[in-house]
Formats: sequence, C-alpha cells, structure tokens
Amino acid sequence: MNGRTITHTEAAASLISVEDYLMITADPDCEYVAGVVEKRAVGEYDHATWQIILGACFLAREKELGVISRTELRVQTGADRSRVPDVTLLSRSAPSEQIITHPPLAVFEILSPEDSMTRMLEKLADYERMGIGAIWVIEPNKQLYFRFRQGQLTPATVFELPGSSFSVPLGEIAALHRLTSRWRNKKGECPSSAPLLQQARLASLPVRICTPRRWWRAHPGSCAESIRGPD
Repeated sequence: MNGRTITHTEAAASLISVEDYLMITADPDCEYVAGVVEKRAVGEYDHATWQIILGACFLAREKELGVISRTELRVQTGADRSRVPDVTLLSRSAPSEQIITHPPLAVFEILSPEDSMTRMLEKLADYERMGIGAIWVIEPNKQLYFRFRQGQLTPATVFELPGSSFSVPLGEIAALHRLTSRWRNKKGECPSSAPLLQQARLASLPVRICTPRRWWRAHPGSCAESIRGPD
C-alpha cells in the first residue's frame, strides 16, 4: 500500500493501520478515524472559492500575524485520528511538522452538499479535544458562519485569532467571494460596484490573489488595483 493512490470507494471500505494511512496518496486527501479511512466531500465552486480566499487572506499577513496558513493539511487529532481541515492556521513558533501533531491556532471547515452534520460534529469534537483554540464552520451558499466551542455550534460573525488582538468580520471575507463571483459571472468585466470594492479592502487583504490573472493582464491600472493588498 506504500505510496499508492486509492479510489474513494477503496478508501471508504478500508480498515488499516495508522502507518499504512500515512503512506496513502488520495485526491482529495482522506481522513483516518479509528482504523477507517473516510473520504472527504469534493468541494464545488463556492467551497473552492471560500477555501482559496481564506487561505490567501491569511497567507498575505503571515509575518504580521505570526501565523502560517495552509489548505488541506493533515492534522493528527489523536493517536488513531487524522483530520484534514479546509484551512489551517498554525503558529509560526510551533514546531515544523509535515503532519501536524501540535494544536493549530485555528481551523476552518467549509460545508459541501455531501457533508453530513453527524460526521461534521464528530470532526469538530476531534479538533476541540486536540486543543485547537478557534474552530469555525462556514456555510458558503447561505453565507452563515458558526463557531464550535464546548461541543456546541453557535452562530458568530467575527473571527478572532487566538493569542492576538487581530479580528476580522467574516462578512468582509465574504465580500471577496462575491467579488470573484462577479468576475466569473461577467466574464472578466471590471466590477462597477464601489460599495462592494470598498468592502473588499479588508485591511489590506489580497484582492489580487483572489481574481483571475487574465483579468489583471487585460486591465492594468484598473479600478480594483487601488484596493488590492500586498503581492
């Protein structure tokens, strides 16, 4: 089983050791729960857009916030459990690991139509038992946001980075999602909505990272150039 790629059907039916799981290559990556390899839901457009925007927003401010932002990173939440959050924020002072065994600062899960609430709650409970400080769930279609704490999902709107004074309303990050959707829907035309562009300023969050490269090549010095964050 060393290093081989498995299908989702094989993964769902597998009962293997931790050592064998760590040698498996699957796309998308699978999770490991008490000997069972569980497939993860394949993200649709909104899921994928939220994932890249969240990852890019924190990636652009890694040094400032003292974090490392990664997507689909294996996190070993227990001796027989490995999860793969959609977005993980690590402390830059944490030990360097290929598979994370020290609690991240925060994790984000973005719901897909295939996700079941029972399995999602089990995953969130694993994160809490590991000691992760901020556990978030995003419903991309309805733009609903929830924080998981003490075994409960509670509606929340402002993400606060544990151990720092940094916070950001998730509604502002949602503005970038709407911005990228507008580019897609209008086939690359420059958005004309000033309020939307203003919302997307996001205290230097990287608009340019989240928009199609072909649009920037075709529109140098565009209206959105003034709001983009650092390259």
